[in-house]
Amino acid sequence: MINSQNASGMKEKFSKMYSGEKGFSAKLKNENVLDIIQRYNNGERVVDIAKIYNIDVTTIYYLLKGKGWKEFTHLIKHPNKDLVLREDIINIRNSFKKEKVKVICERYNIKEWTFRRIVNKQGKYANI
Repeated sequence: MINSQNASGMKEKFSKMYSGEKGFSAKLKNENVLDIIQRYNNGERVVDIAKIYNIDVTTIYYLLKGKGWKEFTHLIKHPNKDLVLREDIINIRNSFKKEKVKVICERYNIKEWTFRRIVNKQGKYANI
């Protein structure tokens, strides 16, 4: 029987080996992901981009929310100020007691009401 430490270590190693374009179910190559991000940053609609690559829009939203191809998420410019990455939500909650609300909101380009919803775990931020 494998202990839980070994199992989690194996899972992490395995997920790193087979993430992004190396993944078993990968529909996109890294250059496709870069092109999708560039198109998105230039204002193209997700629906139109999905048609170009013959993929479902959920695949693109998966990328844009930082759930896949994490090595490219820093390149995404989110025009929607309410779209906050999971790792940013965690960082916002951790810095809440250390910094002023205004400073945090400016850093993550969010409005104060979005900040309050994140900190109070309300709405779509409840389960993160």
